[in-house]
Amino acid sequence: MRGVDFGDWYLAIIPIFVGTGILGFWISAVVTHRVPEIESGGIEIRFHIAAEVATGLVLIAGGLAVLIDGDAPSTVVLSSLGLGMLSYTLIVSPGYYVERHNKPLLRIFAAIWVLTIPVIVLRFLRL
Repeated sequence: MRGVDFGDWYLAIIPIFVGTGILGFWISAVVTHRVPEIESGGIEIRFHIAAEVATGLVLIAGGLAVLIDGDAPSTVVLSSLGLGMLSYTLIVSPGYYVERHNKPLLRIFAAIWVLTIPVIVLRFLRL
């Protein structure tokens, strides 16, 4: 097991930060009733929220695993899985906000991409 270097920190901190942000966003949105699709009984939004919560949890777990043992095969799998889930949500989720012309949230998605692309590159370089 080697020491934790800058690359490991980036591979850990960005997923933890983004995963925490995803969980915080959905907790806030649901608690403050800012998801009208839930109120109308929509099942699709419930599955969407479940997928995003799972993404947040896997990102956090993968980031913590990198800090504990970045070379472990299970860490590589967990971290890669979380980044794959995040990539999917960063492609699919903005469509909802494009329809609503919500530019601030679209800028947030773009910023997350800017942070995430180097993490994905680092993950592949360290396979």
